[in-house]
Amino acid sequence: SLAQQSLDIVIDVLMPTHKDIRSSLICHEGFSLICRKDHPILQQLTLEHYGKASHALVSLKDFTIDTVDMALATQGITRN
Repeated sequence: SLAQQSLDIVIDVLMPTHKDIRSSLICHEGFSLICRKDHPILQQLTLEHYGKASHALVSLKDFTIDTVDMALATQGITRN
């Protein structure tokens, strides 16, 4: 939409995919894990256990891989 000029600006975790799209960092965000207080993952919270847990995905994007998945992939971990 940016490349086609149907949008002027987007605020998102955006990785430009077109040479005419420029980006600027406007803030740093943290990562939060949300689960019930007695969830078994909290007994030994590791990246491996995190990856093996069941995950819910809420996104307005057309794809299911995001920056969290890319960061986990550098550690050899994929989410379930």
